[in-house]
Amino acid sequence: MFEQIRKQFNKITSTKSLETLAGVLPFNIGEYKTDWGKADYLRAYEISIYANKCIDKRADKVGEIEFALFKGDEKVLNDPTMEILKNPNKIISGEKFWSLVQRYYDIFGEVYLVKEGKDSLTGHKLESLHVLRPDQCTPKFNINGELVNVTMKTGKGETVWQADQVIYYWNPDPKNPLRGMSLLRAGVRAIETGIQIDEYHSKVLQNGGRIEGVFTFKHANLTKEQLTTLKAQYEDQYATASKSGKPLFLGGDSEYQKMGLTPTELSYLETKNVTLEDILMLTGVPKVILGSFSGIKYDNADAAIRIFLKETIKPLLNSLTRRLDSSLYPDKGLTLTFVDPTPEDREQTLKEIESGIKNYYMTTNEARVLSGLDPIDGGDVILRPMNLVTGEEVEEPTPTKAIEVKKKAFVHPLSDYDNRRAYEKIAIKRLNAEEKKVEKMTKTYFKDQMNRLIDNVSPEAKHVFRKKDLIAETFNMQVEVKLAKETFLPVLTEILKDSGVNARTLLGSDFSFMLTSDIASWLDAKSNIFAEQINDTTFKKLKGEFDQSFSEGETRTQLVERIESTYGDISKSRAETIARTETNGVMQKGTFEAYKQANLPFKVWVTVGDDKVRASHQIADGEERALNDSFSNGLMFPSDPSGSAGETINCRCVI
Repeated sequence: MFEQIRKQFNKITSTKSLETLAGVLPFNIGEYKTDWGKADYLRAYEISIYANKCIDKRADKVGEIEFALFKGDEKVLNDPTMEILKNPNKIISGEKFWSLVQRYYDIFGEVYLVKEGKDSLTGHKLESLHVLRPDQCTPKFNINGELVNVTMKTGKGETVWQADQVIYYWNPDPKNPLRGMSLLRAGVRAIETGIQIDEYHSKVLQNGGRIEGVFTFKHANLTKEQLTTLKAQYEDQYATASKSGKPLFLGGDSEYQKMGLTPTELSYLETKNVTLEDILMLTGVPKVILGSFSGIKYDNADAAIRIFLKETIKPLLNSLTRRLDSSLYPDKGLTLTFVDPTPEDREQTLKEIESGIKNYYMTTNEARVLSGLDPIDGGDVILRPMNLVTGEEVEEPTPTKAIEVKKKAFVHPLSDYDNRRAYEKIAIKRLNAEEKKVEKMTKTYFKDQMNRLIDNVSPEAKHVFRKKDLIAETFNMQVEVKLAKETFLPVLTEILKDSGVNARTLLGSDFSFMLTSDIASWLDAKSNIFAEQINDTTFKKLKGEFDQSFSEGETRTQLVERIESTYGDISKSRAETIARTETNGVMQKGTFEAYKQANLPFKVWVTVGDDKVRASHQIADGEERALNDSFSNGLMFPSDPSGSAGETINCRCVI
């Protein structure tokens, strides 16, 4: 008998077909129920982690609904029924109540709200709202499809509510439009597959990821009593975790053979990812909402949340408030609605402001209102270039003359030598503070990169260790550049914004610094180039070490020592240089852009008064240049990325 089992198992594990594999798995692949009832949907919600969390996220957001009541265009502030909507009853809070309503709507496709007291239909006060369990309720309709009553059956008996006592809110089933259709119905296969895989995975883990083995007895068949005795002896001596690994002794002519599941069997677990994607598509919930960041980029996480609120939550709120409106406020000239939960697209707003000002159809105050700022005196006039002003033709001054006129009207605080020396000390403190943040982040990034590289050269990493081009296989340039950009871009953006605000303070101006689309594009390009450059330099250093290690026939331990030594040098020298150069470049770009937004006519170069300053930068101290003109050293501002390395690396000058 045992020999037959062993042969059958060997036959199955040598087959790559999942259809054959299904014969020994704890469930049947490809078979699933389609005739789910209410209890099945509730059970699926309870035990399917994907369905549970997606429905919870939808419900939690709907629970945050902020109702609003209008009479025409005027908002109604004091309405007794609105107070009931905010706090439906004394048992559960308003947020939890509407969250539960949405859960029932998703799970069962229908919701029954019971009105206690009288509603606005009869002019009497509504006292409370209660939600019934849909799986315990049965609605009755007349021949016209109108609700007659709702019967709820529980272990304590039956309760019947008449139609005027109930708000019936449902997602019409195309096969039976008077009844609700569960959100989960289209995901039956995906949910069952997910549940089955979880069960299978759990059993695999409990059994150590394999069928432990089989005993084979080569001669006479054992009796039932003998098999029971042997099994009991084995479990007593070997079957616990503390006794695993002990040698096994058997009497008689017998054999013990260990077994294990094949990679083909275990790879079936990868379909869990497919199941997740199906449930996300079904519910309209993005990965980032669930706390899963696999494959999610930093710059599109906010967009995913906005889309979720706009395309998933907002329609649900629309549907709910319209049903409540038709039941609670019929023919009263009142409209029940809600506050739109979709957040403002700040980037789009900035683009609109920038376009409006550049194309002369938006006033300063209109731009300030969009930015959430108060209007200012004189801000209601659209400012146009002199050559666009109608009326008497006026000769437009040349750029040089215009700058000279503005310079006479504006006294730059940094034109004064003593002010520059005081400003330089403040600027250095700010630079050092920001530089330390970036330096720490740089060291952390390189440390993590080193660990990734060491892991990739380990014998278990599916690489041929003694391969000559091992560095090309273990150092994934594309991935490292992506990680570096995602690491540094948010920090560099904040540094630039802070510098823009500080420049406003220096000028004593009341303008609000804006991170325009042009600035965002500059930051994106700069961080991309920065990420490529630091990784290219690192790769070249590592390649030399890998090549030398290969030529000298070193062991893995010796190669790892080379890797650790290389990154140790990076932390000691390059990290500080990288942090100073990149930080100051972004800070000065922020100041430069703030000057442009404030319409400052010129800029002033300020150098640090010590012996480390380059001669070309010492000479430039106090130089005044029009904003779009470069200084004598060829830079638009200190640490200008477009400048040469000899003029920018480790620069501490400011404007």
